[in-house]
Amino acid sequence: SKTDLTSSSFQDAGIEDTPPIFEDTTLTDAILSGMDLTGTEFKDSKLDGIDLSDCNLSDTKFLSSPMTRASLRNTVLNNAHFQNVDLTSSDISFALTQPEKDSKLIFQDCIFNMANMQGVQFKNVKWLNCNLKKSNFSFAIIKKAIFQECELEDISFNGADCKKLKIKHPKNFDGADWSNATLKKCLIMGDKKEQDIKDNDFFKALSFNGATIEKLQLKNIYFNGEGKGDKSLLNELFNLFVHLTKVRHLCHVICLTSDTLFIEEIYRNSTLKNASEYYLIDWLR
Repeated sequence: SKTDLTSSSFQDAGIEDTPPIFEDTTLTDAILSGMDLTGTEFKDSKLDGIDLSDCNLSDTKFLSSPMTRASLRNTVLNNAHFQNVDLTSSDISFALTQPEKDSKLIFQDCIFNMANMQGVQFKNVKWLNCNLKKSNFSFAIIKKAIFQECELEDISFNGADCKKLKIKHPKNFDGADWSNATLKKCLIMGDKKEQDIKDNDFFKALSFNGATIEKLQLKNIYFNGEGKGDKSLLNELFNLFVHLTKVRHLCHVICLTSDTLFIEEIYRNSTLKNASEYYLIDWLR
């Protein structure tokens, strides 16, 4: 504890027997790349600019240790736990959790402003109360992930492959980019009471250009019309479809349903009169 190892180099060094505990240690700009740090604990330490690229960080704990500008590129993060860690502008690209292992990766109360997570391969991962503003998840592969009460403004999932991803009670979702992403069995959930989306920009701020969406659920999301009365999620969703097809001419939208109430509401919606066609698929005949 209280050790200053600023700019020290331990590249490709080995650790025998008991994993070390770095408590109240300064490792600013230190180089630990290529090491097997399984089970290591970093607590109340200064890790800004640390190079942990190509390390095995399985079962590690990072607790209340700032890691701005850190490199965790190409690391293994099975069962790693980050709590109250500032990862602003860090490079976590191509990090992974090994799919054959039943492990969990947890980020809690962390800051990821402008962090680079391009190409990560994560399974069973949780971001809890994290700030991910302007983070980059381009071309990431993420399965069974939870973003709970996170700041997601201007986050990018461009080209990402997301399966069973849950976004619960987002604090801010403005400008999120899902261009060319694949979303399968994903969920976006507002607050248990209401998710107040002002200015009716919830969908307009999101970019789904070229995205493939399969079974995307939207729950507990409402729209405030600022004195004009609440607008239903359904109307806003179809306003997005009209915008994509008739205004920006980006795609065709096909909706299939067996819900008669849904069909009646959409059919009676005058805004769709000149912007849609209806077909009966009588597959029982």
